Amino acid sequence: RDVERSRGLGDVYKRQGDCGLPVSPERAATLYAWACDNGAFFACFNAGRLMSDDSPDEAIEYLEIACGADEWNACHLLGRALWERDEQAAVGAYFTACEHHIGEACFELAEHASHGDVNLYQLGCAAGSTAACAELAVYYLDPTSDSFSPGAGIELLRDGCMGGNGAMCVDIARRYREGDEVAVDASMAEAFTERACAIDPAMCGP
Repeated sequence: RDVERSRGLGDVYKRQGDCGLPVSPERAATLYAWACDNGAFFACFNAGRLMSDDSPDEAIEYLEIACGADEWNACHLLGRALWERDEQAAVGAYFTACEHHIGEACFELAEHASHGDVNLYQLGCAAGSTAACAELAVYYLDPTSDSFSPGAGIELLRDGCMGGNGAMCVDIARRYREGDEVAVDASMAEAFTERACAIDPAMCGP
């Protein structure tokens, strides 16, 4: 019961206004760490995440515990934390997260370790990473790429735009306006431009 209460208090200190207590990431991290140290592995991820800026060594220890307890988001953060220290270990942590459908882990691994590995972008996109889908679209729409598939690339841009990625809206709008891998369609270009503007006013046309 004490472990559960410690985890619960950690949740309270992490969120503003709960039970009238002030936000205190430091206090929350201490409580999560105590719960983790006493066998509540579900608290290890939050302990490591909250310690990542101020106590990176401790953060890595808790993220390793959480990753080993099948908390796949912890493996993702562990890969990020280890990258400058131990690239081989970082790649292992990233890949563990990626193969368990943490899309951003696949994307970051592709960017950091594999210099644009299209297979990792495919895994990341399938797992829901809009950033990975955007990079995959670049490959599909590049006539010099072995993965050239314009129909698939346009579909990814469309889905990404509708999913809230303004840059993908801008790209597909331009393609419809210029006839780049799609038939010219001014109304579609305008619709995607308006969508980009709604997502981010900085992307509105002149």
